[in-house]
Amino acid sequence: MNMRPGAGQPAGSAKAGGLKLGLAAVLLSFPAVAVEPEEAQDLLHGRWYAAEVIIFEHLSTADIGPEDLVRFNERFYPANIRAMAEPNPWSAAELDPFTRVCLEFPRLEVRLPNPPSPALAEDAGIQPQPAAPTADGDAPTSFVEEMPRREPPTIHPTLAPHPLLDLLSAAAAAERLLQQNSYRWLDASALQLQAEVRRIRRVPNLRVIWHGRWMQPTPARDAGEPLLLQMGPQSNSLHSLEGTLQITLGRYLHFQAELWRPAQGPPASESGEQGAFPHVTLNQSRTMRSNELHYLDHPEIGVLVRIDPVPPAAELVKALELWKRASA
Repeated sequence: MNMRPGAGQPAGSAKAGGLKLGLAAVLLSFPAVAVEPEEAQDLLHGRWYAAEVIIFEHLSTADIGPEDLVRFNERFYPANIRAMAEPNPWSAAELDPFTRVCLEFPRLEVRLPNPPSPALAEDAGIQPQPAAPTADGDAPTSFVEEMPRREPPTIHPTLAPHPLLDLLSAAAAAERLLQQNSYRWLDASALQLQAEVRRIRRVPNLRVIWHGRWMQPTPARDAGEPLLLQMGPQSNSLHSLEGTLQITLGRYLHFQAELWRPAQGPPASESGEQGAFPHVTLNQSRTMRSNELHYLDHPEIGVLVRIDPVPPAAELVKALELWKRASA
C-alpha cells in the first residue's frame, strides 16, 4: 500500500520538508562550540585596549606645605611621540623637526621616469630608431614613440564558499574598523567614568580639565609610543595642559602620564634660557590590570585612568564559531 502525503500537501513539499529536517538534524549534531574572546583577538594584529582618563586640578593648594611645585627646567617631547589621528592636533614648538615631519604624514608624490633626452641617449650609446612618417608626411618629434594603450583584461576570480574564507574576511573587516577608530577621541556615549566625573564636580576644590577615551593597539614595554596631549586655550604658545600619555603591555598593563601646566610667574626665557617656562609637572606611572581604576595623585593635578580590553566584533566571533564547528 502506497503512503500518500497528508491532505493538501504535495509530494514535493514533503520531500523538501524532509530535507530541511535532515539538514537541521545535521547542524544540531555538531557539538556546541564556545568561543573565548582571546581566541578571536588572536586573529587581529596586536592587543587592542580602550583607555579612559579624567584629568582634574586642585583649585587651592594653600595647605600643601613648603614643597615647591614650580619648575623652570626646559621641557622636551620624546622623538617617538605620536599624535591623535585628527587634523593639526599639535602645535608644540618643542617638537623635534623629524618628529614634526612624522606627525604630518606627508604624501609623497610618485613621479614616473621621463624618457631620456636625445643628448643623454647619445652619451649612453642608445641609438633612436627612425620613426615612420605620419599621415601628413612629417616625422614625429617625440623621442619615444607612443604606444597604443590597451586596457588589461578583467578577471573575476571566484572561490567556493568556505567557513575559513568567511573567518578571514571577518577578521580583515574587524581589523579595518579598529584601525579607522584608533587614536581618536571617542564619542561621549562611549565614556564609562561618568559617575566619577560627577563625584569630582561635587567637590568644591576640584575642577575637571579633561575627560576622554580612545582605543589603540597596545605595544610592548620596550616599544611604547607616547601620545601627545594638548588641551585648553593657548597663551604665549602654551596650552593650559600639555604632556604625553603612554600605554604599554608586558605581563601587565603599564600606564605613564607626563603632564605639565603653566604656572604663575615670568618665563625663564627672559633670563636667557630658551624654551623654559614656569610650570607644574606630574610624571607618574602605574602597573595595572585591565578594568581597574587607578588614581595618580599630585598636589595640583589628579588623573583617574582605566584601561579596558576592546571586545572582538560580534561578526568575528560568529565566524570563528562556525569555522570551529565545521572543523570539529
